[in-house]
Amino acid sequence: MSIDGSWFNALLGATVLVAWSLGMPSMLSAAEGPPQQIILKWRDSLPEKERAAITARVLREAGARHGISLEYLSSTAVGGSIYKPSRALSRNEMDDLIRTLTADPNVEYAEDDSLMRPMPRR
Repeated sequence: MSIDGSWFNALLGATVLVAWSLGMPSMLSAAEGPPQQIILKWRDSLPEKERAAITARVLREAGARHGISLEYLSSTAVGGSIYKPSRALSRNEMDDLIRTLTADPNVEYAEDDSLMRPMPRR
């Protein structure tokens, strides 16, 4: 069986396409800016009766400080909530928003919702 040039070129093209698709999303996401979602975990000690009012107040105050609103998207498996800002934020704006949220005593943690990748072993 002989391998003609068109078969080889098709295989080479498919290999390049697969390699590109595996590597490019991470390069593209870094170039597009920070993730545009925040994971927010409320303290377990937050009184159940006051939870909705406190949540609304914290989100409203943090949003007003940054000229945005925060829309609830979903919950995480470990009890966090995912929120999306009403407009795209720069890296500095996102970092400042996270600092604002974590400064509130009712917030256990706040972080940008970015894809976590394992670090290579040394």
